[in-house]
Amino acid sequence: MAIRRRGIQRPLRNKLTPTAFAIDEGLDLISDDLEISPGRPKDGINYVLRKQGGVERVGGYQLFDGTPVTEIPDPSVDLSSTTITNPIGEDTLFAESAGEMTLTALNGGTAKVSFEFTTVSGGVCTFTFDQPSAAINYTVGSTEEGADITAETDTGAGAKTNTVAFTAVGTKSYVTLYFTTATAQTYDTFTWATTRASAMDQALDVRAVFQVGTTWYAIQNNSGETAGLLFQESATGWTAVALGNRLGFDVGLIAEVSEGDSIVGVDSGASATVNRVVRQTGTWKANDAAGFFCIGTVTGGPFQAEGLTVSGTLSANATGAETAITLPAGGSYDVKIGSYYAGVTGRRAYGANGVGTAFEFDGTTFVPIETGVTPDTPNHVEVGEFHLMLGWDTGDWANSSTLLPTVFDAYRGADNDIIPDEIVEIRKLEGAGRTAFICRDSLFILSGDVSASWRMDSYTYEVGGIAGTAGMLGAKLFYLDDQGVTWLGASQDFGGYAREPVSFDVDPDLIKRKTDVTASLVSKRTSTYRLFYGTRAFYFTMKGTELRGIMPILLDDTVLCTGVGRDANGKEMLMFGSDGGEVFHMDNTSFFDFADIEAWIKLPFNFVENPLLLKEYVKAVIGMKVDDLDAFNLYVRVEYGQNDPKGASADNWTFASPDGGTPAIWAFANWAEFFWGVTDSNHGNIPLRGSDTSISFTFYSDGTAGQAHSINDVTFLYKPETIKV
Repeated sequence: MAIRRRGIQRPLRNKLTPTAFAIDEGLDLISDDLEISPGRPKDGINYVLRKQGGVERVGGYQLFDGTPVTEIPDPSVDLSSTTITNPIGEDTLFAESAGEMTLTALNGGTAKVSFEFTTVSGGVCTFTFDQPSAAINYTVGSTEEGADITAETDTGAGAKTNTVAFTAVGTKSYVTLYFTTATAQTYDTFTWATTRASAMDQALDVRAVFQVGTTWYAIQNNSGETAGLLFQESATGWTAVALGNRLGFDVGLIAEVSEGDSIVGVDSGASATVNRVVRQTGTWKANDAAGFFCIGTVTGGPFQAEGLTVSGTLSANATGAETAITLPAGGSYDVKIGSYYAGVTGRRAYGANGVGTAFEFDGTTFVPIETGVTPDTPNHVEVGEFHLMLGWDTGDWANSSTLLPTVFDAYRGADNDIIPDEIVEIRKLEGAGRTAFICRDSLFILSGDVSASWRMDSYTYEVGGIAGTAGMLGAKLFYLDDQGVTWLGASQDFGGYAREPVSFDVDPDLIKRKTDVTASLVSKRTSTYRLFYGTRAFYFTMKGTELRGIMPILLDDTVLCTGVGRDANGKEMLMFGSDGGEVFHMDNTSFFDFADIEAWIKLPFNFVENPLLLKEYVKAVIGMKVDDLDAFNLYVRVEYGQNDPKGASADNWTFASPDGGTPAIWAFANWAEFFWGVTDSNHGNIPLRGSDTSISFTFYSDGTAGQAHSINDVTFLYKPETIKV
């Protein structure tokens, strides 16, 4: 229908028209609303792109130290407005998805407050509350399947703290408080929390976290910050690991010393078990083997410069007394897991820290790696196919002897050289025999299978990288440089690799934080590369070899170092070390260590057809995936008219479980209850009541229900009206 040249508006048509879009791209801080797809977020926090499509609320994390974990749904309950009146029957004071607090009248005017939750694998709970009157007696008790009740009683007013331990696994556990009082009483805040013992100093940072076998380890300075300490997870919390002793030897005789042998000093009578033999030069056959033994506890020591016997046979000479193996204080750790030995038990940790020698650790024996380079304090490590690779901030690099990661003997393939730049990362590339040396202002690629055939080529002098940011995902090597995040992947280009910046859409925020970067991590399960800046992060989601997008994250705790491993069933485990001596297990809960996760995304204004066309918006259907609708809250704000000089109008809707209330969040008012469409398909219907040229959706989850969910698509109906001129 024609439009008059003069006049303000002319009716076009009034046909009900559907339109739909998927939420399938990452944050865009650059483009205007007219330039980007309607399902691409313009702002937000704590939603992550799924490799299958849509966005999901970021996974939570939980304090970890190896002790059994009991997850309790809410860390505190405010009873300041609750008066206990000893009613007949039950009165529910508090309800959560995984626990319930009830008040029950018992004989003699005794009220009972009980908590019920699932014991995941045991744990410890601490209960704290204020007792308002000396006339009230209480008993704290715990019951669980297969365990007797344990109780503690006390009287008098004031703050009370009780600790109850649980050991049963996979059962319902209960904590019960009995209050005896003749009159009604008002109770103040009642708080519960899980507590776990930790041997690490709560005032110091965690410097490294890694897994060997199925056991997790962490490194932290000692309380005086004069040395580093290695800890391992255990059923009672973090426990210190003894690093053993180093005993130098030379003139190794034909009677070769092997791991597990008991050596005895001919003169001192000292004895110890050999845990590792590091033959640095010579051979046993030629009677000129030299190096050192890693030994455990010395009995009758110390050793001295003397002969050493094995089963009465002279086998080597000790060069002097044994010395304790230690970790230096401080340092920035680079730890990789790999194997140069047969079998699953051959996988070991290799680390460098910039303040001491590199090391190998198999979960039992800690081996210093002595390269002969001065100073022998490498900063970076990579487990190559045939050689352990070490790099220094000075540009020096060295490789171990062939298939001997703890030996740097030139006669057996070891070598060292220098690059004219500061090395910040060493990473294996896709394809055999290629290793990237990322420097601060350049990039070099080492080619060849073994040291005899190696060739070091400069790839670029235009830009380099930043330490602690490299990660391999989707056959691409991600790393942060001065231009943002770049990936390096195989191509037909000269040199066989192509470099491409990939963070352009978030660079305004990302680049200004480059000096604050603390760690990075790759999750193969979720196909994400994660770049951390203390409590902030960017999650890059891949689908195959293509980048789906980038989303910003805000955590409650600081990420200082990361580790990736597997549990006993082969499931991926992600860890991060934080300040306060804490290690957290990521992506295993719906909370940030029992705190609610707030998350939101704002989509751009969608002009649909024409930015000058007025439309009457009728209905929207939100496509979501929720595992449990009874434990789910989602709030939706719908805005109309980005270009309206009077300001956009808005509708506010709540996707909530049947018991959900009406929250007050942000500055938005009138959050109304929504209604579900077809529950099984997880689609929520929203009646729209606005009329303007554009429409925008904002989704907010306050995390109180704790239910993980994804938002996949939006469909809405509108009626075209007139051209707005």
